[in-house]
Amino acid sequence: MRDLETWYAALASDVDGSGLPSAGDLRRAADRHARRRASVVGGAVVTALTAGGGVALLGGPATTPPEPPRPTAPAMPTPTPLPAATSAPPTTAPTTPPASPASPASPSSPSVTSARPVIRSIPERAFFDLPRDMTKEGNSRSPSPAGLEAPMLCDNPLRDDAASTARRSFNQIYKGANEEDEGTVPAGVVTQTIIAYRPGGADDLMRRVRADLDSCDTRTAEGLTTTITSEPPPSYGDEAIQVLEVVKQGQRQWDLRAVIVRVGDVVTVVTVDGWEDFPSDPADLRLFARLAIETIEEWRS
Repeated sequence: MRDLETWYAALASDVDGSGLPSAGDLRRAADRHARRRASVVGGAVVTALTAGGGVALLGGPATTPPEPPRPTAPAMPTPTPLPAATSAPPTTAPTTPPASPASPASPSSPSVTSARPVIRSIPERAFFDLPRDMTKEGNSRSPSPAGLEAPMLCDNPLRDDAASTARRSFNQIYKGANEEDEGTVPAGVVTQTIIAYRPGGADDLMRRVRADLDSCDTRTAEGLTTTITSEPPPSYGDEAIQVLEVVKQGQRQWDLRAVIVRVGDVVTVVTVDGWEDFPSDPADLRLFARLAIETIEEWRS
């Protein structure tokens, strides 16, 4: 330290008249400068720490920690304006494909689902006409006598009953096909009876006829013994039954044949009696029954 002061004094003697400050003055000035610098540096550090929120560690330079990322607020959806309080929120009905318009029914073909009206009367056009070559001149159809409209069978299931809505019967004398009209004996008498029912009534009548045939084959009344036999029926209408009744009275015997056919809610009974105890002809019966069904179907169409 002494060497420093000696060197400084020598240096001061070489300087011009302005001179150098003494070593003591220079040291005091350096101390003031150092204190001023420390004050400035300390104030800067405090300011930096205060602004950055950091903490300085003793024994090393103070470093400002990086500023943590600021949380970004999530974007809020734009609220949908609510409808006015006085109006209800609109509702959307489920969309359904429009129904295809139904095709109009042809006027010439009635609907199969429509129920037929109940038959209250039976017109004469519902009865078949004899073929021209079997019509005996001067003999037209006429109403059948009561009790002779249909075969009795055993329990007379074909009699007039409260279940039917309409009933009518005609008979007519007929001759053999291609026979001469004059001087010939008629072949027999054909009787047709038509009975109309409400839905289901005709089916019930056919059941009762079959039950009667299954339970009985002989009827005896007023000195007459009648034997009743079922025969193979023709394929007419919705269903058909054919019967043969052979009647005996002492030594006398005759017969009659009948076909009972159902067409919907209508039942027709076609009966053939041989003329004056002559046997009935099965071929005539089948012919007349077929004509009867065709006529009824035409009437009901």
